[in-house]
Amino acid sequence: MLNYGLGVRPHPRYYLVLITAVAGLLAIMLDAMIRAERGWLAGILLALTLLGNAMGLDLRTPRMVGERILAANPWGLDEPIYVQPVTMSSARFFIELADNPPELRAGPPPPGGHFLYVSDSTLEVSERSDFTPGADWQEVWRNPDDERWAGQILRLTGLQSVLPESLFRKLLLPDSQVVLYRRPVASAD
Repeated sequence: MLNYGLGVRPHPRYYLVLITAVAGLLAIMLDAMIRAERGWLAGILLALTLLGNAMGLDLRTPRMVGERILAANPWGLDEPIYVQPVTMSSARFFIELADNPPELRAGPPPPGGHFLYVSDSTLEVSERSDFTPGADWQEVWRNPDDERWAGQILRLTGLQSVLPESLFRKLLLPDSQVVLYRRPVASAD
């Protein structure tokens, strides 16, 4: 709504003027509080501002959970792991840094092959059917739901109770689910 009202495009480079103005106003407010011998209030305002920005970064930063797990290779498989093409492309950086990276292949797995499904990978509609695990595929491993620290802070401060449950779950849990499947040897998919 603010973007529309100010005519600002929703790209970070267009927020520079707005961010500079808000930072200037915050500095003026903090200075006024300190001069009025309310340094403790200025400290609280500054801490809340920094915490809010850190929580925003935590929510906006792509965590690349699947790619990090893939590079860590917690399964220790010696055979290739098949992944979605977009996952393979985005995992390259982590694979290059890994000590024991798995062998990766893009595409649907052959019968008996392993497939790492990352739910937040962006695929064209025509590609999705090729990269959806079949009903008869065996789930070998599923990543535990690692909670975002932004959601943990909301829970610890008690602010969870004032938010709708659906919103709190989005703030608490990661965007993606990562599951390693094994395609049966006699798979119909």
